[in-house]
Amino acid sequence: DRAIDRASRLGCAVAVGLIDLDDFKAVNDRYGHEMGDVLLKQLGERLLACTRGSDLIARLGGDEFVLVIEDIDPEDAMMQLSVIFGRLHQTVETPFDLGEGRSASVGMSMGVALAPKDSGNADSLLRLADTAMYRIKARKSSRTQWWGLVSLEHLDDAPEPPFDPFGSDAQMLLDPIHDLLELVERDFVETFYVELAQRAETAAILSALNDQELARLKSRQAAHLRFLLDSATTAAQIQERGRHLGTVHALVGVASSWLSVSMQLYRDLLHWHLDASDRGARERGRLQRIFDARIQIDLQSQLDAMLVVQNAYNAYLARPLPRPGQAWFDVIEGKLQALGALPGLRGCTLLRPDAMGKFQVQGSAGEAADSIVDVLSTPRLQPSLDANSQTGMGLAAQAWRNESILTARNYESSLGLAPWAEYAARLNIRSMAAIPLMRAGQTDSVLVLYGAYPNQFDTQQGHTFLAALQNRWNLVDDLLRKRSPVVGQREAAQYRQWLYADGLRMFVKPVVDLIDGRLRKVEALARLVSPEGKVIAPGQFLPALRDADLDALFRMGLSQSLERLAHWRAQGMDIDLSINLPPSTLLHPDCTQWIQQSLREHAIAPHHLVLELLESQEVDEILRDEAISRLGQLGVQFAIDDLGSGFSSLKRLASLPFDVIKVDQGIILDIERDPVKALTLVRTVVQIGRDFEKEVVVEGVENDGIIEAVTVLGAKFGQGYGIARPMPSEQLQDWAVQHAMHRRTNSSDPAPLQFSTPLGALAYHWMDAHGAFPNQMHRSEPCPLNAYLSRLGAEAAEAESYHAIIHEAQDEEVRKAASKKLTAWLVEKVRLHHKQ
Repeated sequence: DRAIDRASRLGCAVAVGLIDLDDFKAVNDRYGHEMGDVLLKQLGERLLACTRGSDLIARLGGDEFVLVIEDIDPEDAMMQLSVIFGRLHQTVETPFDLGEGRSASVGMSMGVALAPKDSGNADSLLRLADTAMYRIKARKSSRTQWWGLVSLEHLDDAPEPPFDPFGSDAQMLLDPIHDLLELVERDFVETFYVELAQRAETAAILSALNDQELARLKSRQAAHLRFLLDSATTAAQIQERGRHLGTVHALVGVASSWLSVSMQLYRDLLHWHLDASDRGARERGRLQRIFDARIQIDLQSQLDAMLVVQNAYNAYLARPLPRPGQAWFDVIEGKLQALGALPGLRGCTLLRPDAMGKFQVQGSAGEAADSIVDVLSTPRLQPSLDANSQTGMGLAAQAWRNESILTARNYESSLGLAPWAEYAARLNIRSMAAIPLMRAGQTDSVLVLYGAYPNQFDTQQGHTFLAALQNRWNLVDDLLRKRSPVVGQREAAQYRQWLYADGLRMFVKPVVDLIDGRLRKVEALARLVSPEGKVIAPGQFLPALRDADLDALFRMGLSQSLERLAHWRAQGMDIDLSINLPPSTLLHPDCTQWIQQSLREHAIAPHHLVLELLESQEVDEILRDEAISRLGQLGVQFAIDDLGSGFSSLKRLASLPFDVIKVDQGIILDIERDPVKALTLVRTVVQIGRDFEKEVVVEGVENDGIIEAVTVLGAKFGQGYGIARPMPSEQLQDWAVQHAMHRRTNSSDPAPLQFSTPLGALAYHWMDAHGAFPNQMHRSEPCPLNAYLSRLGAEAAEAESYHAIIHEAQDEEVRKAASKKLTAWLVEKVRLHHKQ
């Protein structure tokens, strides 16, 4: 400052130069810092020897020196400075002796600012000289002189000189300002959290924290600021921590705009406190560059991480829908695994109440999933629908009852979650969301998400995601179009283990000729047998199987069944075998090869095997037809299973090579509750079979009445409990001997039909009323219905009168009226018989 004042009084100029050594780092790297200090000492002595008594030369630190030259003629500054600086450069033109025969050479770069031309302020002159020095240094390989004036460097147009905010110079600048940084931290935390509390969106985040948690958050905030400006912190460390913080901020609802505002506040406080300190302009300028660079790295890392979180959640909602025919467990397991892997989720579970109102875990995923399942499977902690119990007030139960999405902003302080709070704390679960999943307008199950951070599901983005997630899962459920029974996740895994541990046993259900009672074929049915010998029905274990498991089940079941068929046929039993073929297995590219190989292995002709295909809109029609065509070339037969339960039966019958039609047993189940409707449907399917020249098998013939009825309706084959219950395949031969049915008269036989049940009588009357027996008109005596009514005695007097009118009246309307009355009488008889 005194030199500037003197120059102003005398009308001359002052030159301020900043010198930085070139290639000095190589000396330190090769010979060590001790030898580097030797070189710097020798250079200082050489520089002093080359300067005038009025000049000032001083080392600033590291390999940097400051030079002040007075009495410069403003009109001839370039000439004077060229002479002086040429003499100075001679100090590095001779190698430096480092002892023990070692020597080293370095160069110099210098930036020069002139007062009062460039500035009349000492701090400004130092900053300008520093900037000019870095620019001349950047052109070291192409420059014509080792120094440069500010006025010649075009500072406004040139880029900022390079400066490493993590280098040794930065470390030397940061270490002495520890006290200043602590002051800034305190000011920032106080100011920052006051502003947070005044903004609605951030106040909601803070409200999810108790006093201790808020204090810890402030402490961590201060620690992060210290970390950013710690001299030992590297850029990679800032990026790593920034990514973590960005993830957390995205999950708890901190907007990117507010994050930018907060970092700008911190930057402004740093600059304000730095400007108020007694540090020189050049040091302050460099510190500001360090602050800005490190804060920018932190901010950008956080913003990048926030975008990653947003993209991950959006990508989950955009996942492809399940493919047609995909197994329920495959779909649910895949969706849960992807959901549990999302940032911030400790785990997720799919819960469904059983018949006792206890929630069973249907599936789970996530880092803490196994531990969560352990807790929820503990009897005293199992969520319940009982609102009077402690476990009945949890979020899942409330979501089930309210049929609305519910969230817990802070798990620890949420009412209703007290029974599980201790375990949640151990598993680092801080928030929760329960999403009811609907089926046919009613809650079917609850999807539960467990968050790693408070307020995670109560942000605007969180609410939007939960609503979209609910819609997505409901859509998938609609596509699957079937309600699977309540199978616990661990129970399902056990079933799969038994399947592959030789636990599969094939039972058989006989299919007989309803006319002569002869056994014509058997249907193979899968059962699982536990190590303790308990037989598990398919309705229990099939929902637990994935596509690959269903493939394995079919292959093992086919092999067992064909082995038994070969044995029966060798014993003289001329029967065929039918077996269910799952839609997913039908579409497997190796399915045809599996079946062909098994037929060859057991020496069974292909036409003795019937593959039963379930009606399903879930299977792609083109792929299905191609698969059936490939199998058809083997010579096997096809049965369309459960005709009447699907939507495109007639089209399929006309276009695909089916040999057998099976009447859905769901129709038969209604036959005694609504007999006329059921008889109409059965007769329709039987007639369709005749028209298409297909074999018709009626499922679900549970008693003599149903057997009589479907036989009268024209069905030729039947199966059900009225014939035989499913049995182990080893018992079939004994059953065939002991339970052969008596021959029944065909409806086309001139001898009258015989029936002994009201349902059989109703079926005959229904057929007669629809013109199936035209020769019976006006002949009541030979009519088998007359014989049935006569056996009933006086209780059938009313019905006999209706029956007589039907056969004897000449007026068609009178006959129709009597027919309706007889139908009503027989229907009532069927219902009374069913109740008894």
